[in-house]
Amino acid sequence: MIRIRENFLELCIEEVYCLITEEDHWPENFDNDKKLKLLDRIQKFYEKQDTVSAYKKCAQLQKHIDLYQYEISGSFKEEIFN
Repeated sequence: MIRIRENFLELCIEEVYCLITEEDHWPENFDNDKKLKLLDRIQKFYEKQDTVSAYKKCAQLQKHIDLYQYEISGSFKEEIFN
C-alpha cells in the first residue's frame, strides 16, 4: 500500500513539473510567493532521488525559481548571498 502511495505522489509531482517547466501553467490564484514555495518543495523532492535525471530537473526548476525571485525582489543577488 505504501509503495502505491509513493508511486502516485511521484506521478503527481512529475505531472506538475511538466506543467510548470514545459507550459508555464499555474493556477490563477498562485502569486510568486506560492510559486516559489511549490518549486522549492518539488526541487527538494528531486534532490532526494539523487540521480542525474533528477538533478537535471532541479536545474530546470532553478531557472524558474530565479525568475520568480527576481520578479519579487528585483535582484538575483538577494537570494544568492542571503
